[in-house]
Amino acid sequence: MARKPHLKFSYQSKNNIWKIHAFPSSEFLVLELRDQSTLKVSFDVLTLDGKILKHDITFDEDWWISVAYMHEKEVIFYTFDGAGNPEVKSLLGYDLSSDSTVWEKEPFDIQKYAEQKDAIKNISVINPFHYMQGADHFNTVADFFKEFLNIHIVKAVDYLEHDSSILVSYFIEEHDKLANKLLIINEKKEILLHETLGNFDNGISDNTFFIIDNTLIFVKGFRDFFMYDI
Repeated sequence: MARKPHLKFSYQSKNNIWKIHAFPSSEFLVLELRDQSTLKVSFDVLTLDGKILKHDITFDEDWWISVAYMHEKEVIFYTFDGAGNPEVKSLLGYDLSSDSTVWEKEPFDIQKYAEQKDAIKNISVINPFHYMQGADHFNTVADFFKEFLNIHIVKAVDYLEHDSSILVSYFIEEHDKLANKLLIINEKKEILLHETLGNFDNGISDNTFFIIDNTLIFVKGFRDFFMYDI
């Protein structure tokens, strides 16, 4: 029987967590933190056992930069011209051991590079299925929520079956906003976890949670980061 998730680690970031980067070839997570008021981006690096390894990594390019790939303690960042032109300008290799940029190169085939590095994968990264409203799988989940919790879900769901648990991130209309919630139940339909992840004026997010190495990862309220043993 599925056990109740156990809180492993949590912390509050100084800026909104824009994206969490995880790769099968690295035992680290990189959190991409963006301050839209100053147009500054920084990165925090966490271990899978819930420790902050690096805090507030920044670069000369202070906005148009993100993570392309990670292998062990190597993080490859990429720079680009802007939202309207996402073409890669350059690649930077960052070494977590020395806490420094060790190389910068013209764009090359990251996918081929990753395939060579990922020949031996030892970290399991599991992402949920994303179903938009109107899709058959969305309708199936919506019918279940109507019967189980008597609520009407909208927009989209992230859905995952893991061991004996079912994890669903869903949206409902609540107080003139879209509330995003995460539900975990076991095979007996017992609720193991039910959390509000955030409230949105209009748009929605996807990839609202994932599981890496049997650890559930999600963010609440844009800045509160959580890791649960599952």
